Amino acid sequence: MRRIMTGLLLFVLLGFALSAVADECEYCAPAIIEEWESHPPFERAHTDFCPYTLGLPIGAEAPAIPGVELIGRHTLIVFFNEFVCPEVGLLRPVSQIEGLQLVVVLSRLPKSTVTAITDQIGEKATVVADPTAGILCSSYYVGDHPGVAQMTFFVDEDGAIIHRRISPDLGWLAYDDFLVLLHFAETGTVPEGTILQHVLWYGDTAPWPEFPFETIEGGEAFLTPGRPRLFYWGFAPSSEMGGLIFRDLDTLRSEYPDVEFVWLIHYTSDDALTEIWTYYHLIGLDALHPEWFDIPFDEYMSKAREERDADLDALVTDVSAHAEGWTVLLDVDSRLSGLWSVAVWPSIMILDSDGTVLLPFTNYPRNYIGGEWHVHPGAIEELREILSAATEDE
Repeated sequence: MRRIMTGLLLFVLLGFALSAVADECEYCAPAIIEEWESHPPFERAHTDFCPYTLGLPIGAEAPAIPGVELIGRHTLIVFFNEFVCPEVGLLRPVSQIEGLQLVVVLSRLPKSTVTAITDQIGEKATVVADPTAGILCSSYYVGDHPGVAQMTFFVDEDGAIIHRRISPDLGWLAYDDFLVLLHFAETGTVPEGTILQHVLWYGDTAPWPEFPFETIEGGEAFLTPGRPRLFYWGFAPSSEMGGLIFRDLDTLRSEYPDVEFVWLIHYTSDDALTEIWTYYHLIGLDALHPEWFDIPFDEYMSKAREERDADLDALVTDVSAHAEGWTVLLDVDSRLSGLWSVAVWPSIMILDSDGTVLLPFTNYPRNYIGGEWHVHPGAIEELREILSAATEDE
């Protein structure tokens, strides 16, 4: 429930940021559309989401932070680049974990916001504000798009990044009573089985997920090498914007039968719903949403499951009715999105049969202009070129 709402927020931020001017002047819409369509379709996405905005990868040396000693310490560095999630209050109990050094980087935020966050986190954390914060965002490759502006790095005693995560919220830090952080504070490593996030670009080899997916029939499926695949994280095909994107992608599916088209549907597990309840109460966020959290736990779980299942059933029914020939998988708690650093929806990614990245995670080019949605007409042609190359090599 919570993560679905966050994903929709990011979708709205991206879609409507591009359309503000058009909404003010309907007569300007044709000129705006023409200008937008004159640019390469994936240029904007590759500017917002690339190796220089998705954060330094695991194994990189952590750049120096003035006044902070990284060597010989187990350090958690949390970046907020203009955007701050409500769960920032979790950083106070994080700062109190013995053996853990917490650094919070606050860039492009008003002074009053920096002061309020500093007070909320407490004195045990090191807070870095601008101009140093902006420099650190650049050196750690933290982008300024809402989907990538909140990023967390685990730095071991040798000054190397051993874990990192892009996430629209910080709730995951508190899962299992802060298990990952407690393990890191004690050992300088993350627990076995932790999903490590990868920054992928053209020509990289994407790691195949070791975890299973649920099928919409209730079975279990794994993703392994063997054939080219187009992955899609999207919205209902019966929706206006979702339908336009689906029209493009399903046309391509019919043209390239050797390519497996995989539709990933997010599913929030009962465990994740429980964790949300726990950390909301831990830091007092329950007061912001009393309709959800100022009720008994069992009542909350029943209500959350009901909403989650109703949303899921509606989407699965819609996808099943339209997406014949697609492989539809439930990505429980967005584990694949985490593994491959898929930061916003609707997005696509194309891999060849061995897992080589032919098109990295790419926000699908669409715009809300003149009161209606448009998809970039050049997108389908560029995707054709990629898929043709992928199938020619088979």
